[in-house]
Amino acid sequence: MNIRTERPYQDYKFYNCNDTSKILYSLIYKKSKYEYNKRKQKEEKKDWWYESHENFEKNIGLLFSRLIPESCISGEEKENKDKYLEFIIKEFEKVKNSIIPEIIVRQKIYIKDLKRSGYESKDFVLLCPWRLIVGLGSSHPQETSMTFHHIYGIPYIPGSAVKGVTRHWVILKFYEEIGLTDLKQINCLEKILETADLENKDDKLSEKDFKEKFKTRDSNGNHIEPDSKLYDFLRKKQYRIKEFQNIFGTQSHKGKIIFFDSYPIDTINLKIDIMNPHYPEYYKGIKHPADWQTPVPIKFLTVENTKFQFYLASGESNLLQEAEMYLKEAIKEYGVGAKTSLGYGIFREE
Repeated sequence: MNIRTERPYQDYKFYNCNDTSKILYSLIYKKSKYEYNKRKQKEEKKDWWYESHENFEKNIGLLFSRLIPESCISGEEKENKDKYLEFIIKEFEKVKNSIIPEIIVRQKIYIKDLKRSGYESKDFVLLCPWRLIVGLGSSHPQETSMTFHHIYGIPYIPGSAVKGVTRHWVILKFYEEIGLTDLKQINCLEKILETADLENKDDKLSEKDFKEKFKTRDSNGNHIEPDSKLYDFLRKKQYRIKEFQNIFGTQSHKGKIIFFDSYPIDTINLKIDIMNPHYPEYYKGIKHPADWQTPVPIKFLTVENTKFQFYLASGESNLLQEAEMYLKEAIKEYGVGAKTSLGYGIFREE
């Protein structure tokens, strides 16, 4: 077996400005494995990959989103994304164990400082036993993406995503408790929870005024009139609405719960996953779905079998307990990130 390094500027390229590309060519080499074929009496290329020349810790988020090598050799184009993602995982393995402990210590210091200012905090660790993908649909040159921390360069769950999934879960819980059956009413319910001004007696509105104030529109621009069950909810469950507004905030005031970014602890396992759309022309809106359309496999990165630590903080202990309960329910029952309907992003106790 003979392994060769493809020299800079040969057989691969970077879509970066010239100065950056020169640096990248000196850092990232394309290597190929050749084996001698006795029958043909010549060497043949059996495999190829990317390898980092310099042994220093790199920001994997930057590597993933900006520094993307691409082979120029005919016949290797289909493997470009595979080889690139394999390179990301290989580089990530070099740095993950040194980064995570520092992040955990930093976050604990921040929580301790908040407690000195009168805040209370809750934290817990849950395991995602299958796979998690946050930021799959974000803009990326390779079609699919993943959210990496822009400073630490590791996969994480942003506090905005933690808050968003918790908020959505609470809205779904209210939807079931009220006994609504039309999914379009979720829009009206959300508008009530977010904009109802209880201090100005919105709960005392007549039913006619209520329906006028809290009507919404669907995706086609058609008016959705709130159900009479929502009118009863506003009049009788003001404390639930107030709790929602205090936890998550409204357009006019901020919420009283801080939802922190959630980071992996112990270790992070990155894996390559695949989507296989069977009707690509249908999804593009070109043709109807048909069996003769050729599937187009799409590779993407996921986090697999990894534990995450979640932090919440607030100046009000009762709200903090409610928020913790809602968050645990949300990520255990509903999940966070993309493809939750397929079991991705579902957490459980260790």
